[in-house]
Amino acid sequence: ESLLRKGAPPSPGGFPRPAPGTPGRPWRPVPFFQRIPDPAGGSRPRRALSDEERVRKAPCQGRIPALPLTPTASPPLLSVVVPVHGNLEATRTCLAGLERQETAFPFEVILVDSASGGETSSWLASLEGIRLVRLEENRGFPRAANAGAAAARGELILFLNNDTLLPSRTLQKMTDAWKGNPGAGALGPSADRVKGDQRIPVEPLEGDPAKVEALAARLERDYASKVEDVPLVMGLALLLPAGLWRELGGFDERFGLGNFEDDDLCLRIRERGYRILIARDAFVHHAGMATFQAMGVDYAALVKRNQALFLDKWKNHFVLAARLLLDEGRTAEALAAARQALLQGSRDPELFHLLGTALYAENKPDEAVQAFDRLLRVAPRHTAGAFLRALALMDLDREKEARRAAASLLTNFYLADAAAARLLSAFAEACLGWGRPAEAKDHFGTALLLDPGCKDALTGLASIALEEGEREEARRLLEEAGPTPLALAMRGAMEWEEGKPGEALPFFREALRRDPLHPPSLSALFSLAGGMEELARSLEELEELSPGEGFDRAARMVREGALREAKTLLLSAKRKPYRVTPAGS
Repeated sequence: ESLLRKGAPPSPGGFPRPAPGTPGRPWRPVPFFQRIPDPAGGSRPRRALSDEERVRKAPCQGRIPALPLTPTASPPLLSVVVPVHGNLEATRTCLAGLERQETAFPFEVILVDSASGGETSSWLASLEGIRLVRLEENRGFPRAANAGAAAARGELILFLNNDTLLPSRTLQKMTDAWKGNPGAGALGPSADRVKGDQRIPVEPLEGDPAKVEALAARLERDYASKVEDVPLVMGLALLLPAGLWRELGGFDERFGLGNFEDDDLCLRIRERGYRILIARDAFVHHAGMATFQAMGVDYAALVKRNQALFLDKWKNHFVLAARLLLDEGRTAEALAAARQALLQGSRDPELFHLLGTALYAENKPDEAVQAFDRLLRVAPRHTAGAFLRALALMDLDREKEARRAAASLLTNFYLADAAAARLLSAFAEACLGWGRPAEAKDHFGTALLLDPGCKDALTGLASIALEEGEREEARRLLEEAGPTPLALAMRGAMEWEEGKPGEALPFFREALRRDPLHPPSLSALFSLAGGMEELARSLEELEELSPGEGFDRAARMVREGALREAKTLLLSAKRKPYRVTPAGS
């Protein structure tokens, strides 16, 4: 909390990072593919779980009973299931990464040979210390993963693509994350070539084990023990309890060769109230689509087919509908879908994120904070939800709570440097509203140290420079910020203040071309347009850029002489706050 206390800016070195190392028992290397004897002599009874252990294992505050443990003698903690279809060199690399794993627990590796044939099948058969499952035909990743999981004896199952390379501590970090986070239903690592929240921007690793280990060491140092609650993780390295996998019935094999079977599985996991997590101090290098390329699959056609299958399967699912509607900017409809999901008793933690996001976009920050509070009770490390909650508190001028929320995000949550810079910029903007320009300037400066290209920080410092009479400095900062709607509007305002309305108007028009509902630029357009007919034509051009927002109706009002009514219509049509978010970080 002291990080953002009044008058005390964050350390100029950036937001604090925890010390390396994770709590819990120290790890010790276990021989690769340690043999676990089959329980031929019968199972030995497990001790009863304590009340504390039952609470830890129960997802979302104990609403679901604990998952059953595997009733076998001395089972491995973890079963790693690797489907294989050809692609021998990638498989060799994957197994070499597994051989280097340093863990404090035994694990087994199950290779599923999906009718590879030839050299690949012969090589797999020659391996010792693994378990091999053979399939007569290649029916895709979901079928192979299910076959391997059916043979697994571990308490946890890790589904692993064979075109991956694991740094030496990945299995330990992923299992540590699962153990340390109650209610975890599925967990994945950070990765380089993957869609969605797991992706982190890195320099090309080119399959070089030394580069992969170096990156993993940096992530383990910078984000030790940090996890992030997310809607889904990809199947390239997906960890979940074996009992939950059996309860769900595994992957849906209708997805054929693969794609969207992981989206589908994660949605079913969330329906039961479990959390989906990314272990941010664990990393997997992913070659990406190696098997599909070797098979000559039309990948785009496969994705299109499976996406249609996924959407058809869940066409009556209100939480998914809310997500899709939000993505399209249809916030009122998204809000209605989220409320319908609530009425149906949905237990999906992501529902509260979508509800809060829709409420915030509909300019209802107080209700949004309530939704995000509910989210963080069941998904306590949901970065996107916590980020928007902090912004909503700033909008409400609840300064003390906003300071706590921002400090917690910077210290307890996973935030890439670019996202931390956006948060500090938003907080600095709030400080300006609270009458603390010096503190705001410090926070904007820290944001630029974290992300030198942070446009929100550049425009914020430009506004302070204007207040201090440093117009050339302000102009330089706005030019550096580039053609964002806000920077363009500020440059237009500067030209207008200097008595050059003709030079100001193009800035406002360009801002509206990039964001047709940018309120400052809309207001300026009404004030600067040369005549009613020119203003009406400009509004009709905006209707082409953003149909359905009321520009054509406003243009008719202008031609009928109802200028004030047209302006009120458009300025009240703003659908989202002009705030920063952690998206794309």
